[in-house]
Amino acid sequence: MFTIQSAHVTFLIWGAIFCLVAGIIILNMKGTERKKKFFLAMLEFSVAWLLFNDTLAWLYRGAQGNFAYFIVRFSNFWTFFTSDLLALFFNSYIISYIFPGSALISDMINGRSVGRSKMPRRAYMAFAISVIGMMLVIVSQYTNLYYYIDENNIYHRTDLFPISMFFGIAPLLLDLTLLLKYRLRLRKDLFRALIFYIVTPLAAGIIAIFVYGISWINIAVAVAAVYLFIVVLKEHDMVMADMRTAILVSQIKPQFLYNTIESIQKDCYHKPEKASRYLGTFAVYLRGSLDVLGSKDCVSFAHEWNHTQNYIELEKYRNGEKLIFDINIQATHFNLPALTLQPLIENAISHGLLPKEEGGKVSIKTYRDNGYVFIEVEDDGVGFDFENYEGINRDNGAFNSSIGLNNVKSRLIEMCSGTLTIKSRPGHGTRAIVKIPDKGVD
Repeated sequence: MFTIQSAHVTFLIWGAIFCLVAGIIILNMKGTERKKKFFLAMLEFSVAWLLFNDTLAWLYRGAQGNFAYFIVRFSNFWTFFTSDLLALFFNSYIISYIFPGSALISDMINGRSVGRSKMPRRAYMAFAISVIGMMLVIVSQYTNLYYYIDENNIYHRTDLFPISMFFGIAPLLLDLTLLLKYRLRLRKDLFRALIFYIVTPLAAGIIAIFVYGISWINIAVAVAAVYLFIVVLKEHDMVMADMRTAILVSQIKPQFLYNTIESIQKDCYHKPEKASRYLGTFAVYLRGSLDVLGSKDCVSFAHEWNHTQNYIELEKYRNGEKLIFDINIQATHFNLPALTLQPLIENAISHGLLPKEEGGKVSIKTYRDNGYVFIEVEDDGVGFDFENYEGINRDNGAFNSSIGLNNVKSRLIEMCSGTLTIKSRPGHGTRAIVKIPDKGVD
């Protein structure tokens, strides 16, 4: 039978599930600062825990037996305690945005300078009030400060219940002053979502003081947390799109563009037909590079190879007989991030072959093996001592001296669960190996 109370409990349950999922999604976001991600995820998890315990409190209210006796006390304690914990995480999340260089808790306690600004007192006042509120909730379990549970296992507020409201409201009001003062440091959508998170529970708190029977504040917190999650998710997508564009732009090396234009310019007077032909190739190459900017999806190998061939033609044009290309393409029907192959070839030419006066050979091959597609780019250039090379971070495999290779590696991992491995020996050249899970059939 449908009742207001059953709808109330149902909303609490689904709100808890949604916030739990939201927290997990936030923790797995890529490209987000760790502090921001941590505090927002903890906020969503805390809302989920709050709603879960509030659900238990309502379901077992008035029930008899030892288990019900324990659940009612357990759930009411955590409902009150988590309400103050939420204020703490929300305050920490705001601080992580407004003062991104802060050490958060230690800076708030010590009042250290953050960048050009000193951490305002109200920032750590909000934090301190939340901590005091949680301590008083613990005290309340032994003194019935805020509420008591009678012999029928039913929860009742005491006359001092409004004090608990103060410790939930005061930090939000302090956070509101921070947001208003430093609003220019936030995106407009995020600023509105944070204001909504403050105003909605405050309005619900006023209702809760006079009307008992529904968890007005907790419902308001759940709605605000869901809205905040949606806004942050949208903002994350925008940031990731900007990052993808920046990464792809960084793959288009200005030096290569300048040198190519200079080579074409020299031929304009003495070899106009040759200059015209390679100017057309250069235009197609540039168009291919610009077309993939902002792309969220992988491209077909055929598309990538067509673009790479234009790059190879331009390198051969610039360097003449110094460069030899040995091409063995066996696997073709698979997808990969755009601008994966060109940086590997460019790295082989720039760091492997051009340091040699006589140049050398670049071998490019693709093949399938044991459920994976492999792309290998190998040069017979100068090579390097891989084991002792300082340009590679041994902890995470990052290439300290090559932004291009790091971009290729990170996009392979993110977009197609692929890997990039580099092998080299001094005097014997270098080999770059791309390994991608095989999802196609030739």
